[in-house]
Amino acid sequence: MDSQNVNKILVFGGSFNPITVGHNSIVSTLQKAYPGLPIWIMPSGDRRDKSIEADFVHRSNMVKLFLKEFGLENNVSVNEIENTYGPPTSTIETLELLFASGLPIKTEFLWVCGSDSFNSLTNWYQYERLKEMVTWVVLDRPGIKITHAEKKMDIIPQIIEPVQISSSEIRENLHDALFCKKYVGEAVYDYIRTNNLY
Repeated sequence: MDSQNVNKILVFGGSFNPITVGHNSIVSTLQKAYPGLPIWIMPSGDRRDKSIEADFVHRSNMVKLFLKEFGLENNVSVNEIENTYGPPTSTIETLELLFASGLPIKTEFLWVCGSDSFNSLTNWYQYERLKEMVTWVVLDRPGIKITHAEKKMDIIPQIIEPVQISSSEIRENLHDALFCKKYVGEAVYDYIRTNNLY
């Protein structure tokens, strides 16, 4: 695609079940690596590869609360397109909807993934079509070697030190308010408890 006047959008998808400060480090890295570019945080709909306990609306609400509490709203927004069509969702179907949604013709999606996810790219649904539709932004994580290359890809070091915390650890330790608030913030933790999630 001609780089002149191209509308570039970074897309960072995930289940965010719930969002954590580990995701925070990725957003901060993207803001520094691509200053001024819009970043779409895209909660996934129902997945082919795993079940997600909290429903879409709750997960999307938690992302919005998290972005506000941690001051990450600069050029960052939540895209809820995967809540607009039936399960299960796939990246290729999401992209088709995005391109049909009235965006400028010269729109380029920069699809964000970690080196671990990127290494399994050939197993993704309709990979041969998918790889031609986006530019891959691969977070080069320590200890995970990138095993192949794509024609359209950027490799960026995760310049913000990643926090080693998983969403499952949060779900398993909701009884420990101090622990959870450290990793998801007060607003998300209070939302989880108020809505009896997990």
